[in-house]
Amino acid sequence: MVTSDYEIFSSSSKELSCMFAENTIKVKEFSENSGYGIRALKDKKVGFSYCSSEKDIKDTIEKAATLSKFSPISTFSFQEKQHFEKLNSYDPKIAELSEEEMKSAVAQIADIVKSVKARPRIYFSTGTENISLENITGFTGSYQKTGVSVYAEATLGKGYGFGYLSSISLPKDFSIVGQQAAEMVKAMQKPKKPETGSYTVVFTQEALHSLLEVFLPSFSGDWKRKKISTLTNSIGKKILSEKLSIYDNATLPASGIQPFDDEGVRSCKRAIIENGVFKQFIYNREIAALDNVQESGFCTREGFSSPPSLGSSNLEISPGDYTSFEEELDDFLLVKSLHGTHTSNMTTGDFGVEVNVAFHMKNGKQTSMRGFMISENIFNLFTRIKAIEKKQKIHDNLICSRIAFENVKVVS
Repeated sequence: MVTSDYEIFSSSSKELSCMFAENTIKVKEFSENSGYGIRALKDKKVGFSYCSSEKDIKDTIEKAATLSKFSPISTFSFQEKQHFEKLNSYDPKIAELSEEEMKSAVAQIADIVKSVKARPRIYFSTGTENISLENITGFTGSYQKTGVSVYAEATLGKGYGFGYLSSISLPKDFSIVGQQAAEMVKAMQKPKKPETGSYTVVFTQEALHSLLEVFLPSFSGDWKRKKISTLTNSIGKKILSEKLSIYDNATLPASGIQPFDDEGVRSCKRAIIENGVFKQFIYNREIAALDNVQESGFCTREGFSSPPSLGSSNLEISPGDYTSFEEELDDFLLVKSLHGTHTSNMTTGDFGVEVNVAFHMKNGKQTSMRGFMISENIFNLFTRIKAIEKKQKIHDNLICSRIAFENVKVVS
């Protein structure tokens, strides 16, 4: 007999991946991985356990209830029954993509890269996921989700280039990934280093996606609860450029699409930053209960075997009013690829990253650049937004335009 309230999170996933390196295509198919993640609520404490078989669910609920004694007391409750929107997150063409079709697409991309005498390295993967959630209060919900991602790398001499595509539906043509890599590696054949100084720097969506890894932790409700975040007393204050608005929006067609979060809270557009004003910390129901607040909707799980955690779904940055930086800015560094965000100080926001693909755009001319550092504080950087373009692009779970920043510190 079950002696506690409980929640059952079920997931099953399947992935097919293909890698091309050294003129060889290797295909790896991951068999379906499925199971149940279970939380139990007993005596105002939450416990977690998991199992891989339906017949073990009852015992797993009891195990989670037993483990709850190690958790703090809170006002946590499971999500009640509610209506949520059905989203177009599943494409049968991805689920049905054959090994041969994948190999053909990879070969096409490789041929494009080879056509410029460069050496290709390609990674192609598709995934299908089935999610369901039910709890003792009557909430029940399920959805299917697909995704495809393709990354192509090209090397030629000292030059480097890449192309990338991610989508929840099957693209009509994958050749653009090879074309991006081929064009970039040609342009990067004789890269220079900019002089040390302050520049207007434009970050592409790929580069912004990396920078947000430094930016987002400070918005964690758990960091706020533990008094780690430097933003603890900043709710309602203008802390960044008024040009910047950031929303969590799981209803958009990017990799974070879902009709409800991993606790069952209905997906919608939630403001984190609006016109530079800090609107809310990121909470799921469990952390919110520990911090005695009502906010929620930011629950994520790595899989059925992992307990719920805090996280964003899709991040949407509002567009600006520039049509083309190449036409409307006279002198700037265009940064397409950087690395080193993992070395950043997540608490203070200080970072130093190395740029390995960039271009100096001046008076309509383009000069390739690489091998320099950008040293900044992420919060100071986002107060110095010069302009944002109109056209948005999806990169994994990020939907945004390119952003230009003023007076960025560059070190050669």
